[in-house]
Amino acid sequence: MSAPSEIVPAAPAPERVPRSFRRESRLFLWVALLLILFLNFLTLIFFRNAVAWGREEAERRTSEVLRRVALSAARPEVAEEAMERSAIEPDVAFIATYDENGRRLNSVGPGPPEAPRELPGPRPPAGRVVHEWRSDPPLLFSVFATGHRYYTIAVDPGAGAALTVYARRLSIFVPVASIVLVVLAGFYLRSLLKPYERLLEAAGAAPAASSAGDGREQGDERQRSEQIHR
Repeated sequence: MSAPSEIVPAAPAPERVPRSFRRESRLFLWVALLLILFLNFLTLIFFRNAVAWGREEAERRTSEVLRRVALSAARPEVAEEAMERSAIEPDVAFIATYDENGRRLNSVGPGPPEAPRELPGPRPPAGRVVHEWRSDPPLLFSVFATGHRYYTIAVDPGAGAALTVYARRLSIFVPVASIVLVVLAGFYLRSLLKPYERLLEAAGAAPAASSAGDGREQGDERQRSEQIHR
């Protein structure tokens, strides 16, 4: 009687297909995106704060000039000299004095523009200064009020006017661009991982088919062994 054939041991079960690439890819992309957005918003905040600081410095300077001119108003010759001395600055368009009704009394400065005959804009209470940033032409127009007089100064803000416009536009553009970037990153990640997901599906189906084939072979071997023993 022939010796029974040896039963081939079953092949070890295939290990699970690693799926860490998909998780790590998502984690890396979203962390990098969050870092980029954080730096963009941080830069925008610093830029806006720098522009605001420049505006405050310009307003503080015009306030000091107007108060100095107003303090010298007790002596007309000194007041005239103080106005002329302040108007020497290259960025000063004019310095003017108005009565309590807003009619111009005196003005000094090279222009343009020239001091208007009637006081425009808001009129502050006594002892206060108001500032108005104009865009056409770019000017910082400041008004200081005393009991019976208004003192005004118009200063060319130079690059400060353009920086103010840029800060306003960037305050809208950066959030909108960030939203668009997040949406595009989501679509890109989805297209990037789609081939990898197909490979995972194929790799998961192959071991299942192999296991089924091994099971059938083992069943055939058992049947042959039983027939031989009989």
